[in-house]
Amino acid sequence: MYSNMARICFPNYEHRHFGSLQKAYRHFMYVKYCDFSYMITDIVQYNICYRNYLREHGMESLIAKLLEEAPELSGDTTSINCLREWWNNNNGHIAEYNIQCYHIKDEVTISGCTFNGLNDVINHCEMTCREGLPGMIYCTSQERKRQADIHVGEIYEPYPIFDSSDLKDRRTFRNFIFRDSPICETDMRDALAIQHECNFCMVHEYIPNEMLPVLYYQGDGDYMLLAANQCGLPIIG
Repeated sequence: MYSNMARICFPNYEHRHFGSLQKAYRHFMYVKYCDFSYMITDIVQYNICYRNYLREHGMESLIAKLLEEAPELSGDTTSINCLREWWNNNNGHIAEYNIQCYHIKDEVTISGCTFNGLNDVINHCEMTCREGLPGMIYCTSQERKRQADIHVGEIYEPYPIFDSSDLKDRRTFRNFIFRDSPICETDMRDALAIQHECNFCMVHEYIPNEMLPVLYYQGDGDYMLLAANQCGLPIIG
């Protein structure tokens, strides 16, 4: 079975990986008394084992697999219905590339280069960019703290300020692109054309293949999302 080989990683406030779906379900439902329906779509979308199975066999077959792995889910109609609703809202579409969730301190290999967590990615960055007025972008070159054959650019957006309560929020939504040649302004302009979702997230099911890989960090918490044609699969050690 796919998921018995991999740790389950998804955004959760306890900053944990889980050895199986059943362990994750039992922990949040029976120890923390949480609503698992808020987690199940992330588990499916952001773990390669389930993405592969969904892509190959469809949603109903995947649900049967999830119930086999975590039998307690059979009585949790809210979570199962939430998963079906997510699938229907996406018109039964899942990208051919992979999206994997990682802890920000996980070692991750991107385009052949192994990074020691999010900070290592940031230390490789050689150009940052943000969008200003419509049609205007602001690019800043910077000296890389780490040298490698891979080149990294960052497209970011500060947390929006709607009222005085937002003034203390220092979050920045951060997207990273990876190239095999030095990052230039054209690369950044092309990346800005990628569809942005909530919280300026460029990692979703509709990324043009030529723009992969893309890494996203929402500015707080301990998780990041990597969209790539090949992602390293975390193995239980």
